[in-house]
Amino acid sequence: MKLDSATWSKVAELFDTLVELSPEQRQRFLEETAPPPPVREQLERMLHAHDHPDPLLLDESMDDIVLDMLGGRDQGLQDIPADLAGRRFGNWRARREIGRGGMSVVLAGERADGQFEKQVAIKLLAPGIVGPARQARLQSELRLLARLEHPGVAQLMDGGVSEDGLPYLVMEQVAGQPVTRYAETHGLDLPARIELFRQVAEALAYSHRQLVVHCDTKPANVLVDDEGRVRVVDFGIAALLSGDGQTSTAEEMPWCSPAYAAPEQLAGQPPAVTQDVFGLGALLYELLSGHGIRDMREATTLLMGHERSLPDTVPSPPSSLPNRVGIPPRALRGDLDAICLKALAPNPEDRYTSVDALLADLDRWAGHRPLAAVSGGTAYRLAKWLRRNRLPAVATASVSLALLIGSGVALWQAHEARSATEMERQASARAEAALADAEQALARSRALREFLLGLFRDAQPDRPREQLPDSEALVALGAERALNEDSAPPGERYEMLMAIAQLYMAESRHDDAEPLLETALEISHQEESLGADELARTLAQLAILHQERGHLGEAERLLNLAEVAVATETVDWETAAAVRTRRAWVLSGLGRYEDALAILEPLNAELDQREGVSPRVRGDIKRDLGSAYRLKGNLEAALDMRRQEAQIYREGFGEESLDYALAQSNMAIIMHSMGDFDGAEAHLRRALELQERIFEGAHIYPAIARANLALMIFHQGRFDEALELTTEAALERAEAIGRDPEEFERLYYQRGTMLASMQRWSEAKPQLRRARSLYLELDGVDPGVVAIIKALLAMANCYDGQTEAGSDWLRAADRMVEGELPGNPHQRNTLLTGRAVCAFKREDMDTALAYLDQALDGAGHVGRFGEDALRKVLRARVLHALGRPEEALSDLEEAEALFEEYGFTEHPHLSRVQAARETLFPDH
Repeated sequence: MKLDSATWSKVAELFDTLVELSPEQRQRFLEETAPPPPVREQLERMLHAHDHPDPLLLDESMDDIVLDMLGGRDQGLQDIPADLAGRRFGNWRARREIGRGGMSVVLAGERADGQFEKQVAIKLLAPGIVGPARQARLQSELRLLARLEHPGVAQLMDGGVSEDGLPYLVMEQVAGQPVTRYAETHGLDLPARIELFRQVAEALAYSHRQLVVHCDTKPANVLVDDEGRVRVVDFGIAALLSGDGQTSTAEEMPWCSPAYAAPEQLAGQPPAVTQDVFGLGALLYELLSGHGIRDMREATTLLMGHERSLPDTVPSPPSSLPNRVGIPPRALRGDLDAICLKALAPNPEDRYTSVDALLADLDRWAGHRPLAAVSGGTAYRLAKWLRRNRLPAVATASVSLALLIGSGVALWQAHEARSATEMERQASARAEAALADAEQALARSRALREFLLGLFRDAQPDRPREQLPDSEALVALGAERALNEDSAPPGERYEMLMAIAQLYMAESRHDDAEPLLETALEISHQEESLGADELARTLAQLAILHQERGHLGEAERLLNLAEVAVATETVDWETAAAVRTRRAWVLSGLGRYEDALAILEPLNAELDQREGVSPRVRGDIKRDLGSAYRLKGNLEAALDMRRQEAQIYREGFGEESLDYALAQSNMAIIMHSMGDFDGAEAHLRRALELQERIFEGAHIYPAIARANLALMIFHQGRFDEALELTTEAALERAEAIGRDPEEFERLYYQRGTMLASMQRWSEAKPQLRRARSLYLELDGVDPGVVAIIKALLAMANCYDGQTEAGSDWLRAADRMVEGELPGNPHQRNTLLTGRAVCAFKREDMDTALAYLDQALDGAGHVGRFGEDALRKVLRARVLHALGRPEEALSDLEEAEALFEEYGFTEHPHLSRVQAARETLFPDH
């Protein structure tokens, strides 16, 4: 049964009045007002649907739900035949029916004219639903939708009206599960769910730039294939099927799903970008909590209350609900709550103004930066690092120098890929696992020496000396004893916990060290005999642990607290310097090079005026300042600091020491950056040889040295050797720090960037995508790292001809660094090159040239001469296209000269330069 417009208006008006009344009050009202039988019948149907909501309806389209309420689900399809196999729709033939709803039938189809093989989905729209006026505009609407070409969008390929008047759409057939079901069946954690959501949001952001809104974002329209790739289907169908002034009830109903639709959409307002923002918020809410934003009762009320003002209520924060997907509420509390609720604001003006704005806040969340969705100014920003801390009311005394003597082995510059990512984790002490090390670390006081002897006696009483426990068993027994509250007074237990934790840290046994340090932190808070020095010492040691795990944001928070803990007292200069160098290192790892230099340069100036400063502190300041200079592109100053560092460590610890070996590695990296390739490789190989003698088995130091060596020989053109060596180094590194190689971000990043530089894009793309996903799971990753990955993915897409997708990746990269070019020259030049490549492929030659000029003028380094040569090749192509052949030829000659200058005449990139010259200038 169909209702005319006047009847439907009366039904909606009365529903709005009756829905708030009790059953008895409703009955009295109906008896008193006596509405016509058709009105009363439909009212009773809708009130029953409201009072007895069916949760299975929540993901249906609104037309289906209304037709169910009105007893006419099949009416919309009465003009569509039941058997459509073999029927042609333009150039396409239907094979079989695969789905049927209230207003459409979906068929599996194929190309009918034999020009090519293509499996498609053909969606037939009920003629009475689309309406004659809409059919007249169908082709222009379809042309708009067909412009959508994006990896995350199921493409609309064709459409029109068949000879017998059936409107149809031909779409790419997508295999996959709805996104929420995929997340559930694969047991996805929080970062993986966020990654899926990002793919959906990026697809919608792209469609908005093409002037298409989706207006029905729900799990059934977001499919995920077996490889975890998201495809959004039914793009623009909501706008296509919006009412066009016809009189049937169904035509007046919004085409959307009530569980995910914005209030104004349910009220019949035209499609808008903010409706997609709301739909994304509802999807994110469900992915994070397992709950929908509203039940069927709420949806029905919103639907029927056309004259209502927009509701002023919002869903409960997802963290406040019993989580159905296994995510701890604390992981959602705060920022993710705020992102969801801002996207779900009832008033469109209070939501994110665009999907890009929502994505930008997600990027800030991933980078532990303040959100646009949260107000609070300075207090909020401070709360980002204070929220889990308990500072004592009064901080006194000084930080023990043992903090960095016991665990502060040289922080040093890792390979070039490391400078393009977050700064490397550092091991805490020289790893010598013999019992003598345990004795030295534990013998801080008479009580600890007695503690150690007691372990001997308790473990093996009355046994021969050769049967005493080995050092590993002894330290494990010590850890067990130190964790026992009854083993010793709190002050002594504190020293035991810290000493044994440092031994575990020396062997990269972070999981063993963490509970000891957490217990030590509790004691430092609770024990009155312990002061600010112990508190700061423990906070800093925990910071080292998180730094070595790659959690730089948490490391920064803890180091800030360590400095606060000693701020009220005059502390030893070396102690303060040690804490600040550590902070500077973490800040560099977060890409905040200017902040790091603001700490290190004054420290270095003070150091030069002081006498008697320990080699450890002197060397660490020189080392970290050299790292910061290198990352800023000041290579001369960086090399000067590296040489001073090496001299200090040689004089202080000897030429066979680990510190000196690391200093050699640090110096080699700068030498390579400045073009001394032979000298750099020789220094690094000597450092690697010494480290392999010091450490047995997999260990972080030789793994990093091996990765550095891989990068050096890669830039010299030894691609296959370098790729094999970098894989070996990453696997060794993962083993050394107890990481699953399959989840180790550096493995994918290093391989992906090398493959991209070799222009093996099809191999590079999956590696880079995996690296991006894993890096975003880290705490406080350098945003420039993820920006590089996105810029490389942009290049890959643009070289494949997918310029729109490439431009989307570039915009995502810009969001990661908040629109600013990074201070790191390599990151900066990679972003500029990505922009240039995509502009070139779009045939926007002037823009491409401007970006290339910036990249070639940027402060890079000689070690990456091959990358500069390829930039010159691209610049030559641009200049040739602009009709400037003489300049183009000059660029190619300069590119060739780079390889001759450095003696790499067999470099694979040289063949690319020569091939470009033969193509552009066959007569030269």
